Amino acid sequence: MKGRPSIQAPEGADPVVIIDRPELQARWRRTVYSAMTLVAWAAWMYLWLPAITLVAWFLGYRRFVGEIVAPEGGIILRATLVYLLIIGAMGLILILWSRYNVFRFRGKTRRGAGEPVSDREMMDRLEISPEHLSALRGSKSAFIRYGEDGAVLHVGE
Repeated sequence: MKGRPSIQAPEGADPVVIIDRPELQARWRRTVYSAMTLVAWAAWMYLWLPAITLVAWFLGYRRFVGEIVAPEGGIILRATLVYLLIIGAMGLILILWSRYNVFRFRGKTRRGAGEPVSDREMMDRLEISPEHLSALRGSKSAFIRYGEDGAVLHVGE
């Protein structure tokens, strides 16, 4: 690659490692990164907790079920089955609805640009002057105050 300086890793250093000397970072930054890493690992372990409990349950460690799930695990298992059935039914309904719409609108293009509106139609509809219309078009944002009857009371930026 011409035009770009070549970056060489220090002798004996692994070229894949970006930070070879984390002690050069500020102490507060290392502390914040360490805390963030700890929170991320805790969240990761929390997400794996049901799978770990299930494996332990199959291995005969019923104690985990009593401590983590509930003493009456059958109720929770039945509720989980009901939740799974509801989620499956909702997914099936969504798939059927999308297939129906694909079949219904196949080959039909209903999207398109609206009819262009002339300046005269815009001024008549909003009941504004040509000066107000050009000011509205030239501004990045506009403020229009309407009255109770829907008539434009004030146009400004």
